[in-house]
Amino acid sequence: MSEGEVAQDTHPADQLGAIRTAVNQLRGGELSDRNYEMILSAAETLFNLASTGRAGCSAAEANVARWTGGHVVKSYDAGYDVVARSGAKLEVKFSKLNQPNRGRDSFRWNWTNILGNVAALRKDYGYLILVGQKDHRFESDYPLVDGEFVVFAIHRDEIEGDPLALRLSPASRGTIALSTHPNIAHTRNFAERFAVSASQLASL
Repeated sequence: MSEGEVAQDTHPADQLGAIRTAVNQLRGGELSDRNYEMILSAAETLFNLASTGRAGCSAAEANVARWTGGHVVKSYDAGYDVVARSGAKLEVKFSKLNQPNRGRDSFRWNWTNILGNVAALRKDYGYLILVGQKDHRFESDYPLVDGEFVVFAIHRDEIEGDPLALRLSPASRGTIALSTHPNIAHTRNFAERFAVSASQLASL
């Protein structure tokens, strides 16, 4: 087999692991530290995606597994997506930036399917992890994870105890909509209570 050729029976996780190793060897070269970290982060995410053994695993789930030192669960029936290194069960939701009103310079995150059904919380998780695409205008107002994501960690007791305070709507099996603007009172309060840094995620 010639150099650079990949065996046809090589598992994707092995290929991505090799990519990760190769990128790691670039440290000390001309690649900037920031670019290095971005490439390595992407390789780590792809590696986790390929090695979970679960079809449909999202990039957000793979990222949360990496951030918490845990793993993505393989069963769709588990009621949670990730088990952290500590054993904590995490339900993961991701939202890109959404623009509710075209033509207006306002964005929000929308996380759906938080409840098992409309009437009750059926999913068996300890923490709800909400991952949001960063709004470049407010990068300095939130702790960023990997420089790209705003992450909120909400204990299950908060959801069961006072869903109205979270503005948890029954729509779409449970939805949380949150403006990205930090000066809005609800967003500011939400961030103060639930926004987490990379180190806090690692200690969940």
